[in-house]
Amino acid sequence: MKLECDCGSKKFVEEINYQKKILNSDGQVIDWTLVDTELLYFCFECGEEMTPTTH
Repeated sequence: MKLECDCGSKKFVEEINYQKKILNSDGQVIDWTLVDTELLYFCFECGEEMTPTTH
């Protein structure tokens, strides 16, 4: 995988959205769902959303 940004940055942010948990009144997890399993990458310098290239 290769991350490149037009601004020339060498630092990137990986953001992963995890799961939504459903708790009972005791705070125990009774169910959960994946909210969004998409991985997002952002340029650390300019904040541009990246799409990794796979070569």
